[in-house]
Amino acid sequence: MTNDKPPTIVVGAGPVGLTMALALTRQGADCRVVDREPERNIGTGCHVLWPRTLESLEAAGLPVTDLVAKGVILERKTFHLGRESFSHGLADPYSLWPLPLSVPQRILEQALTEALAARGVTVERGAEVTGASPGDREVRLTVRREDRQEEIPAAYAVFATGGAQGPGSQARRRATPLPPAAVAHVDVRLPARPGFDDATEHIFLGAGASVGLVPLPGGRHRLFVSIAGASPVTAPPPTWRDLSDRVRDLAGLHDGVEGLGAGWWFIPRHCIAERFGSGRCFLLGEAASAVPMPVHGLNIGIQDAANLAWKLASVLRGESGPWLLDTYSAERRAVAEKAAESAARILAYGTAADPGATHRERIRRSRHDVKTEQPIRYAAGALHRDAIGGEGVTAGEHLAECPVTTAAGTPTTLLRSMSTGQAWTLLIVTGPRPSRTLAAGVAAARSIAAGERGVRVRVVHGHDGAAPGPDDLLDPDGTAHRTLGAAEPSVYLVRPDGFIGYRGSLEDLNGLRAYTQAVISSRSAVPAPAGEPL
Repeated sequence: MTNDKPPTIVVGAGPVGLTMALALTRQGADCRVVDREPERNIGTGCHVLWPRTLESLEAAGLPVTDLVAKGVILERKTFHLGRESFSHGLADPYSLWPLPLSVPQRILEQALTEALAARGVTVERGAEVTGASPGDREVRLTVRREDRQEEIPAAYAVFATGGAQGPGSQARRRATPLPPAAVAHVDVRLPARPGFDDATEHIFLGAGASVGLVPLPGGRHRLFVSIAGASPVTAPPPTWRDLSDRVRDLAGLHDGVEGLGAGWWFIPRHCIAERFGSGRCFLLGEAASAVPMPVHGLNIGIQDAANLAWKLASVLRGESGPWLLDTYSAERRAVAEKAAESAARILAYGTAADPGATHRERIRRSRHDVKTEQPIRYAAGALHRDAIGGEGVTAGEHLAECPVTTAAGTPTTLLRSMSTGQAWTLLIVTGPRPSRTLAAGVAAARSIAAGERGVRVRVVHGHDGAAPGPDDLLDPDGTAHRTLGAAEPSVYLVRPDGFIGYRGSLEDLNGLRAYTQAVISSRSAVPAPAGEPL
């Protein structure tokens, strides 16, 4: 990256902004991070990271293994209605990190800050952005510090300011009314009790209210109480004493519970910006969309950063035209809408007036129809083209994690073998049967990839007698082929963020060639959409 252009400036040094900056630096982009707060957050904050969020953090360059060692893995969620209960697992077997992680926000922010500092970027604190003046070639930010005010040029400005007021929060928004409710959050320490282990989240359902307990590191739990019909909260921050009667009635917990200080109230709301980007300014996380549950805001924001970072870096390098940045708003706004719908349903379940009618059949059948992390499938269009159809992982979906082995026989996984977060990858899946034309097809696909800057190739062999190259992979029991739905030789062009841009047949590479020329080789023209949304 040359230094003849101003850096990209990320406004906001919470987990979302720090992830954005870290991902940009991994792509070789110059950036600065400014935050109006003089000190870093030291509270627990939002603490549950979903599997795809952990993938996004690792793709940005965060040592996720180290982060996992400082948190607790959540394996299951147990619902209680009176004397009846049922549990369901939280595993996503198709993710690099199959289970959610509970880790205090201060630990996540510290890890991100240290990783960013190792790349030469230090958070500039006590710097409040009070204005943004976009131009054709840069955007000028007005920054107020304690003793002065200055204007800073930026190639692009990315606002990850949460719900705070400022230039990034002034985008026109559309709000959706929600039933009135309030949620209290307090950290507690529970007495020893069977069933309350570090891997289980508990939800106790009552009339117009619910109590939740989510494990935290160090034997602590996050207690949250959802209350229907509550007006906007003006009371002081909640404490264990304020919530103890309701928790005793629903969860049977009272004696021996230790409150760990004051908590906070949250009023569920749903408010989404009409556009997540305009010109040289972009919104991430809750600066773009406020959804009914805080955990959605944290996870969606980090995944927003993963989506925008590789696109912005590609434009900064001159490899793609500005049209690529328009896909960020289109893709992530749709995700925010679906997440808000899911969060609203979860909130309604937790504050149902008649919990027996709402939940009893679900509990008796051990069925739960709302998964916290919703699967993402981007619509067909400029970035997503599927030339096969049918079953399997399609264009617009995230590549599924699958066990494979290296050519030398060492066990690995599909996503581990790829350079997610950094470059496009052409995945060539040979199919479960030998073919006389297979070698020629693989060579032709490799040639197409070689004509594009930064596209890496991985070949997955799925039949006996294959002669893999040193960088190829083997699928000895066919798991990867079955998961992907690759009954015949196929190609998957995978975006740097792990989503499939193109899926097609290895026997007809015209579609792959056209896609790479329209999308990866494009410097300015907007690729034509490909068909109707999937």
